[in-house]
Amino acid sequence: MKANNQYQGIQVDTRGITLWGLVVTISIIMFFSIIVFVLSQSFISHSRDAFRTTAVKTLETGLDFYLAKNGILPEPDDVVGNNSFHGKNMSMVGTIGNNLAKDLQMLEAPLDPRAHVPYWYAIDSEKRFYQIALTFEQDT
Repeated sequence: MKANNQYQGIQVDTRGITLWGLVVTISIIMFFSIIVFVLSQSFISHSRDAFRTTAVKTLETGLDFYLAKNGILPEPDDVVGNNSFHGKNMSMVGTIGNNLAKDLQMLEAPLDPRAHVPYWYAIDSEKRFYQIALTFEQDT
């Protein structure tokens, strides 16, 4: 049954939705979608930072055990040269690849969860001091 209203001789159909109602509904849905998207991005970046922290702690443990067992640290994979970090001269700078991971008795080298690249690793000339370089997404 069709619902009609008479207003000064003009017949108006009041059944269904109006264009303004549809625009308001879509606007509300978009507003909440944007809020959920922004909040989820923050959660995801925190999760990736937690993964990075766990990966570095695992690498540190493996390197410390390797140093205790062999007396020296393993060389980095893909050595790109030398550098100085915080006043310490590092004779070998490279990445933590699968060869180094194998030396540390890991199944595979951890990669950055966002960029999918290996972490940087450097050792001094005596192979007794190391540094691992990575970048966090959030201020921790």
